[in-house]
Amino acid sequence: MLRVTVPMFRQPVLVYGTDAAGLRRAYDRAMQRGIELAIYTHELFTTGHDEANRAAVASVVAEDLDLVGMALRAERKLVDKVVDKLRPHT
Repeated sequence: MLRVTVPMFRQPVLVYGTDAAGLRRAYDRAMQRGIELAIYTHELFTTGHDEANRAAVASVVAEDLDLVGMALRAERKLVDKVVDKLRPHT
C-alpha cells in the first residue's frame, strides 16, 4: 500500500488504484454517507485555471462526471466503507 506522509497532514494519505467502475462505486458510497469530496475529472486537466475547472465540472450532471480521482477525509470507519474492495496502489 502506498502511504504518503506529508508534514501538513496529521494522518497518512492512503492511495488506491481502481478502474472507472470502482471509482464511481466509491464516489456513490461517499455521497450516500454525506462525506464531502474533492473530485478530479478528466475535464479538470483540459482547462488552464481554477475558474475554468469549476465551470467544467459544474456543466456536467453528477451521474455523467468523468471521474479520474477523488480525495476525502472522514472517520476511518466511514473511509473503510467507501474504499471497500479497492486495491491499494503499489
